[in-house]
Amino acid sequence: MSKLKRALTRKEQRMLDEDGNVSYYINNDDKIADVARSLGITRQAASQTLKRAMEKVYYCVEEMEPELTPFQIAVHISHLLTPNAEVRELKNLINQFPNKIRMLIESDASKLMPGVTIGRNSNNE
Repeated sequence: MSKLKRALTRKEQRMLDEDGNVSYYINNDDKIADVARSLGITRQAASQTLKRAMEKVYYCVEEMEPELTPFQIAVHISHLLTPNAEVRELKNLINQFPNKIRMLIESDASKLMPGVTIGRNSNNE
């Protein structure tokens, strides 16, 4: 986790909770506007910062674990951030990635689990 943390900017590190992860912001029911307000930044800045941080985490894990597919990387990140995550939390995590990464993850998930939809418009739990 320290390599991942070093890859983040100071603003991105401010998004981390005291345990060093972003799981609070991903899994908490608070809206991004509430998170932004608590950090003293705009909603747009909070959203962009979270997406940039998630992109960096994704690529760091991809570099450290090159044998993993995009969906497996997302699951791995989910376990790093929230060890006992449920499917709903994994879906929330996937939605925090920038579109290009989210689309890779969703495409890979559909190949690994035909008939299961993961992502923004999914309702299966």
